[in-house]
Amino acid sequence: EFRGFDDDDVSPSGGRPRADDPLNRSTSKFRDRDKDKEWEGDPARFSCLVSLRHGTGREQRYGPRFRMLGCCYNNDGTQICTASEDKTCRIFDRISQKPLHKFIHNELVRCASISHSGRYVCTGCDDQHCRMLPLFPEEDHPELKKGEEFYYLHHAGWLTSITFAQYDRLLLTTARDRVARIWDIGNMDLRMPTTKWKLEDPIHHACFSPDQTRVAFASGAQRYFGLLSVFHTERGQVDGGGHQINPPLCALEHPDAVTCVAFSPNNRYMGSACLDGEARVFDTRIFDHVASFKHPNFIRTISFTQCNKCICTACEDGCIRIFNIALRKELQCFQTGEPLTWSVLAPGGLEVCCTTSEGQLQIWGVEGRISRRLKEHMRSLEGSLEVAEAPSHPASPAAPADAPTSP
Repeated sequence: EFRGFDDDDVSPSGGRPRADDPLNRSTSKFRDRDKDKEWEGDPARFSCLVSLRHGTGREQRYGPRFRMLGCCYNNDGTQICTASEDKTCRIFDRISQKPLHKFIHNELVRCASISHSGRYVCTGCDDQHCRMLPLFPEEDHPELKKGEEFYYLHHAGWLTSITFAQYDRLLLTTARDRVARIWDIGNMDLRMPTTKWKLEDPIHHACFSPDQTRVAFASGAQRYFGLLSVFHTERGQVDGGGHQINPPLCALEHPDAVTCVAFSPNNRYMGSACLDGEARVFDTRIFDHVASFKHPNFIRTISFTQCNKCICTACEDGCIRIFNIALRKELQCFQTGEPLTWSVLAPGGLEVCCTTSEGQLQIWGVEGRISRRLKEHMRSLEGSLEVAEAPSHPASPAAPADAPTSP
């Protein structure tokens, strides 16, 4: 019988932030809801809250529409980072939807990730380089010019995914050369990865487990073979020929290429998205198959909700779907109208952001349901706007010297 698991079931020794952080709870009229019911109910409650495109209004109307290849939130959920075929990585404010940063590259940008501290963004470009760019160069690195990278990491193929570990100590990158690398951010000046793995097939995505002790890889060749493999974080070694020495903890075969992998917040489940149109969920204790969810087309991404009982998938048919793992039931289906390239859940778990092949970014959720961090950010924006619009009061003219003074 299926039973839900809360964060209390996880040992606090992992050092990760709790999912029930009060700053990430809702502050709207849905206060009394159960976390398990966030994505249940009438589909009419859910709508597209935000729709963004790159470029100016004229470029959006008449120019070519480049695909957005990825998106991610910062740790507070107040900023959204996008990677696009127009050779730019852009960061938008979640509330005002204004562009905050724009980083231009030599080739198209396939992936990007904001550090947990919110002070760096790491981008993966088709010029086979991973760049770490400071978001506040005037504070952290005044010697750098605007848009200049702080670190410049070379790979033997274009990058497919970038992931920061907790506390920004490690950086995990995967490239088309079938090699996954872990970089120690504290010793990045060496420009050498501390750990690396080489698989037999191209790696499409990788992620850390919540306790940072394991790393999972999604790999495979389209229409031939797919593999979901899990390794110890500190046991990645290759021999002189470049082949993996240490065997994986598990190697789960799929009938087609695996495009994405994700761990549940309580580290109990692991999910995979596959090009055969099925999303699969596995138990991380014995790596046993738990459930499968069929889709009409390719699946690009998979992620778990904060309650650890549902998964969110992005499909090539242009739909974002929410499934209940125990009931094997589809809870919600959001039709974006365009083929999807990526999707990610907000840190508070109250909304989902997706990117499309037509160069559009959409955010779906319930109107008025936001986390407390986002509520505080909204208040700070309103306060700064009031200060900017406040009229300046000119100083009163000085009284003449011969003017009589009141006793």
